[in-house]
Amino acid sequence: MSPEVLLTDQVARTCSAHHTTIMNWVNKGKLKAYVTPGDYRCIRKDDFLKFMGKCQIFIPLICG
Repeated sequence: MSPEVLLTDQVARTCSAHHTTIMNWVNKGKLKAYVTPGDYRCIRKDDFLKFMGKCQIFIPLICG
């Protein structure tokens, strides 16, 4: 997997949220994601950073 793509569990750990919270954001269209043939939700790093900025969620240095 590309370092520019994150799985929902990686996103959850990064912003200290529960995995189901991330899935809810994705399902409601709040956080952009795409589905792989293996049925994984993947989030592009730039989309995740935009989302975090828009929602005023602290962006750790490891993401930037």
